Amino acid sequence: MTERSMEFDKRLEIIKKVPFLKHLSQEELLVFVKEGFQRFIQKEKPIFEDGAPGNAMYIVLFGRIEIFKENKLIAVREAGDFFGEMAMLDSKPRSAGARTLEDTLLFEVGQTLFDNFLGSNSNIIKDLLLTISNRCRVDLDIIDSGFLELYKSEERYRTIVETISNIVLQIDPEGRVVFANSSVNYLGYDPEELNGVSIESLLSPNQANTVLRRVLMTRRVGPRATSDLEMALKVKEDSPAAEFMEEVLYLVDAHGLWDVRNDLVIKKGTKKQFRGTLLIARDYTEKKKSEEESKRRQEKLEELVRERTLVLEQAKKESERANQAKSEFLSKVSHELRTPLNAIIGFSHLLETSENETLAGEKMEFVRHINEAGNQLLHLIKEILDLSRIESDKVEIVLESFDVVAMVCDLAAFMTPNAKEHNVKIICDLDSNRPVTVKADKKKLKQVLLNFLTNAIKYNRKDGTVTLETETIAEGRIQVRVSDTGVGIAKEDHWKVFEPFQRLDMEYSGIEGTGIGLTICKRLVNLMHGRIGFDSEKGKGSCFFVNLPAGDAVQAAAAPAVNTHAPRSATDSKKPFVILYVEDQELNVKLVKAGLAKYAHIKLYSAPNATLGVEMATNLIPDLILMDIQLPGGDGYSALKNLKNSKATAHIPVIAVTAQAMEGDVEKGIAAGFNAYLTKPINFDELIKIIFEYQNC
Repeated sequence: MTERSMEFDKRLEIIKKVPFLKHLSQEELLVFVKEGFQRFIQKEKPIFEDGAPGNAMYIVLFGRIEIFKENKLIAVREAGDFFGEMAMLDSKPRSAGARTLEDTLLFEVGQTLFDNFLGSNSNIIKDLLLTISNRCRVDLDIIDSGFLELYKSEERYRTIVETISNIVLQIDPEGRVVFANSSVNYLGYDPEELNGVSIESLLSPNQANTVLRRVLMTRRVGPRATSDLEMALKVKEDSPAAEFMEEVLYLVDAHGLWDVRNDLVIKKGTKKQFRGTLLIARDYTEKKKSEEESKRRQEKLEELVRERTLVLEQAKKESERANQAKSEFLSKVSHELRTPLNAIIGFSHLLETSENETLAGEKMEFVRHINEAGNQLLHLIKEILDLSRIESDKVEIVLESFDVVAMVCDLAAFMTPNAKEHNVKIICDLDSNRPVTVKADKKKLKQVLLNFLTNAIKYNRKDGTVTLETETIAEGRIQVRVSDTGVGIAKEDHWKVFEPFQRLDMEYSGIEGTGIGLTICKRLVNLMHGRIGFDSEKGKGSCFFVNLPAGDAVQAAAAPAVNTHAPRSATDSKKPFVILYVEDQELNVKLVKAGLAKYAHIKLYSAPNATLGVEMATNLIPDLILMDIQLPGGDGYSALKNLKNSKATAHIPVIAVTAQAMEGDVEKGIAAGFNAYLTKPINFDELIKIIFEYQNC
């Protein structure tokens, strides 16, 4: 069986269900079905139109059809139903149309088949008349109910239309008003007087043609309706409202009116007729004013934003200039303070460690005090510069993964001598074979932990302890703790701990300190995406800690190679080691000369400016050059460049010895070509180490 036909037995089974065919005998029914004609019709195709001639009725074998009149649905017929029976009894054109809702197969009963099998059977005719009567009664009930609902709906919508503040106008296809609600009173019109009036006469002259063309002639419908069209309606000239205004601005929605549903209007092939346009107009005057005011405010706001942006840009430039000035000032202050400190710390250190000179006990104590005070002042300068750099966002953080256990163990070993001087014991039971990795700036974290350790030792009690611990506190976080058994911090003073220059009355204790260290620590830890905190109780000690992100696994660092060439002492070699010191401050030259005096094989020459320094280096060809940066006759960088550009001196190592110790100065010096960069005050242990390293080369 194909979709266009049906086997006889199946056709017979469906046709048997038709009520009026029960009056045929089995033999008559078989012949009736055999002689009937099958008709296949595709989905959404017409079977016949209302008003069309026709003399056949149909039985639905499969599929679905709808009965309609003027495109209004009357009924739906399915398999086993019949329709079109009036054509067999009445020669008038069909009173309704029929079309398929899906692919459908029909059994057609023509006039001949009807006359031969059905028309002469009174019982069949009676059943057909009863069916027609019942269907008409149902249709009348539906129509009556529909009219009642339509009346109620019309009354409801008429009430709504008449009470809303919007103007509602119905326009016929020629552009004439056929309905207006009572809201047109606002413009001075009575609804009745607008009947038959052209909509063009109600519009502002400059809008009329445009509106007619866009709204009326385009016949807008359904989803393609026009919305929020600006339209100015004229006020009636002889109305009281005309004294105050000539026209009112509206926002208009325009919808096409058709004799069928919207979904049928946009469907091709549907018979439809355009009935006009429905206009719904909302007063736009206040909203327009509001929008114009909003626009003015927006423009004013944008202007204020532009002005504010200019002010902020100017403030930013001023801030940058101020930061630059502050950096230059701090650099100058640092340089000027380090120069005399170089002499204070250097000479006091030489007196304290002199092997040839002996000082009485009290005088030696005075020298020690001078040295300690100088170092304390140097430490204060460094901390102030650190704090300044952090506040200026000039601190560069380099995050890397490394073993924090190894760092903590190294710090414990480094601080043990200092702890013994204070009768404090450092406890560090960490297993160096079980690394714990963190992700942080190695140098900055070391600075933070060293500050914790220094404070834990300084503010501890006699025979007290300092305990170092690490712990994985949560997934992805590592905590490092430094606990002490010292004086502790009162609860009411906890808020002061990380504030700059707050020493919690310890400034009167005789213990050295600046009150800046923990402030710097907190800001450094924040920059490393960590958290810093503490627990403390007066008289029971404190525990300072940092929480940091866990790092990636790192391989154990290879053990450092053992240097089999130990630095030689003064008696290791009789060969002179010549050093040229380019320095304009005679006091600094005297200091270095005094510091190297015990090394008989070292010969020190000096030059007071860059020009003479380069000339002496060319003639002398020293083994090592110590170079200040700020020099008369060209700075240390220009002198270094001249030395490196000369074949005679290019091989000589040059060490910067300078008071320029701001952020980036060391990196700048190394990048320029200095072999090492020492800052003043000179650390003689470091200087001697470098000298012997180059002597052994």
